[in-house]
Order: sequence, then structure tokens, then C-alpha cells
Amino acid sequence: MNGTQLFITVLYSAVTLIGIVGMLAVLRSTRRKGEALPESTLHKLHRGENWWALMALVILIVFFVGTFAGIPWLNRAQADTTANVRALQFAFIVQPAQIPAGTVDFKVKSDDVSHGFGLYAPDGKLVKQIQVLPGVTSTMTVDLDTPGTYKILCLEFCGYNHHNMVGQFEVTQ
Repeated sequence: MNGTQLFITVLYSAVTLIGIVGMLAVLRSTRRKGEALPESTLHKLHRGENWWALMALVILIVFFVGTFAGIPWLNRAQADTTANVRALQFAFIVQPAQIPAGTVDFKVKSDDVSHGFGLYAPDGKLVKQIQVLPGVTSTMTVDLDTPGTYKILCLEFCGYNHHNMVGQFEVTQ
């Protein structure tokens, strides 16, 4: 987990915790005595507040638990192989050029401008894509079980020869 991922995870958890504490603070602050309403009305309002506060708290906790597990960098599969890819106007350089079938980590870095890294299976279907920024190594983990020639197309306009920016590599058994 890199620094940005750690920061987002901590921030996500902190915002959820602040929401829970805020809900409890609102609930506690509405419990002050001494209002000028009749006792029966106050009792009815307090009972309604309890249910609404409890419902909001449960929804907040359910959303947190349900989405926390989906944070991509917490669930990354262990890769069998790592492929290093350089994106530059107007080519993709893949090392190694032959990759054994299995889970592959693509470490993609741009030398010049923003590029889109679109990975296409031998049948021409888009497998997965990521944005590649200059000077930043982007990682994409993919299960490549079908042997054949995979193509990489740039999905971000990067200059006059963008349409010819194609890379490829071979997946072997």
C-alpha cells in the first residue's frame, strides 16, 4: 500500500468515524430537559428521534462495512508475473514480451504525456484499462488465462500519431 492509498483509507475511516460521533452527539444534545412542551409530546418526539437516529447510524455502519471491503488496494490478488510497460509517444514497450498465463501485475509508466492503457484480449474485447500519467507508475492486476497475442491501445489522445499507438505481447501456457 503506497502513501496515497494509505491516506485515502485513513481518511475514509476518519470520515465515517466522525459521522458516527456526530450522530451520537446530535442524539445526546436533543436529550436536554426543560423544554416548554407537554410531557406526552416530548416523550413522543424522543421516541421518534431514537428510531431515526438509530436508523441513520445503522445505515452509516452498513455502508462503511459494505464499501470498505471493496477498496481495490486491499483486495489485490498476488501476481504470478510482473510486466513493466513504458508508454511514450507513440508506442508501448512491454518487458517481457512473452508472459506465462496467470495473474499479471502491469507496472505502467509514461515518459512524456498522459496515456490510456487499454488491454485487449486476443478476441478483441477490452479486458481492463487504466490512466497513465507522466512520472507516475500505475499498477494494474489482471488474470490472463487465455494464451494468445494481447494488444495494448492508447485510450487517451496523446498527439498527432495517437491512432498508431499500439503495443502487444504474447501470453503463453
